[in-house]
Amino acid sequence: MLLDGSKRIEELSEISAVSVAEIESGIRMLQKYRLLECPDADKDKAVFSERELLRYKNNWSYSSLYETASESRYTFQSRLKSATVAVIGLGGGTVIAAWLASMGVGRIIGIDYDIVELGNLNRQMLYTEADVGRLKTDAAKERLELINSDIVIETIHQKVTSTEPIIHIVREADVLVGAIDWPLINGPRYVNAACLRENKPLFFAGLRHGSAFIHRILPFQSGCTDCLWLYSTRSSESALSFVNELINEAHVPRINPAFAPNIALLISLVGSEIAKWITKISPLFPNSYTRIGLHDSGLSHHEVPRLSECPSCGRLAGGLKEPIDLQALLDSR
Repeated sequence: MLLDGSKRIEELSEISAVSVAEIESGIRMLQKYRLLECPDADKDKAVFSERELLRYKNNWSYSSLYETASESRYTFQSRLKSATVAVIGLGGGTVIAAWLASMGVGRIIGIDYDIVELGNLNRQMLYTEADVGRLKTDAAKERLELINSDIVIETIHQKVTSTEPIIHIVREADVLVGAIDWPLINGPRYVNAACLRENKPLFFAGLRHGSAFIHRILPFQSGCTDCLWLYSTRSSESALSFVNELINEAHVPRINPAFAPNIALLISLVGSEIAKWITKISPLFPNSYTRIGLHDSGLSHHEVPRLSECPSCGRLAGGLKEPIDLQALLDSR
């Protein structure tokens, strides 16, 4: 009860008849287990309006678990408030965007080129039947602003056919979410290349048959999208066959496991990782690639190695503006 921030350690020692050394040791222990609040919390709190203080009251409760002597619960929320997150793909990406808006990310930029279809409504929960036939960018912006009118929502109707249509978005963002699935393989490769050019962190999210995945790409630190495909096609015949089918235009669309609970499970983990990245509130997953089993919800973490021969991020990459074509990528194996 004496640790209310009003007394020096020497005063505490006199009052409690406990030595300064013992008090310092006790304080270190309390800090280790994050049981002390930041003494300057009011200063950090001042940047928020009364409305925001009420809106994010449960955020404060959560982030108070991570307070230190120098960082208060409001410090973490301030980082969210000042962040810009770009979401590439407003299908399942709208669910991510909704979580980002709810937690108070200050600026969200969304990009897509599609319209809302009835078949989207089984898992893209931001849209309603009334939105069928509308541009996803228009419907998403409208709904996100209803979720949180205190933040900035920008949407851009744009097809991603190379890095150029998105490079200005990547440049403005602090972190990106890759929720793009078309064109197959190449869509994510364009986003990957743009993030490498601008040295911006990227979190990919997707589903494949019985599993979901999160691929965290920290440019020139962890393996990028092309590293992943090089690694996969070397170790998996099915991955190699899949890429060859795309090259030969013989790919037959397979089952899409985008079932609402699967999306919710994946997106909750992606949202948590992005929040941790922005706030620095706690460590990220231990490896750059996380697989989520859709049948048992089990998590497994793997490292995508950064390959020196990767044409996009390897030692000979040479600052490519666009990814090389798929056949050339396979040939580089």
